[in-house]
Amino acid sequence: MSPAMPVISLNEIRDQWPAIMEMLKRERISLQAFALEARVVGLEGNVLKLGFEEKYALHRDKVQSENKLVEQVIHKVTGVPLQINCVLLSETGKVDTSSGNTSWQGEPAVKAALDVFGGEVKQSGTGKDGRGGNKK
Repeated sequence: MSPAMPVISLNEIRDQWPAIMEMLKRERISLQAFALEARVVGLEGNVLKLGFEEKYALHRDKVQSENKLVEQVIHKVTGVPLQINCVLLSETGKVDTSSGNTSWQGEPAVKAALDVFGGEVKQSGTGKDGRGGNKK
């Protein structure tokens, strides 16, 4: 087994998620309140992907900013050291690209979510690059 391979399955993490949330509640209840909106969406190597619906972007940001504590709790419960990567999901479960803001391009979280969900980034045709829109 290569060092990048997890010694726990995604389903095992999902099964243990309630226990992880309970321990996080004991550690820091405010952080657990934010983490409750997370969905376990993927596991790649030792990186656990947590997805948040668009309306919970603040929750995603808070959980990602406190990633070390969340990772410690996951390790205590599962016995496996994992890193977390919080991603924002659209209603369809894919990364939301509708804002027109392309500052996310090249972000590891976006690439990971696209890989997890088999998604792709499509241009809307309304950008400043001269494609699409009304041309004179």
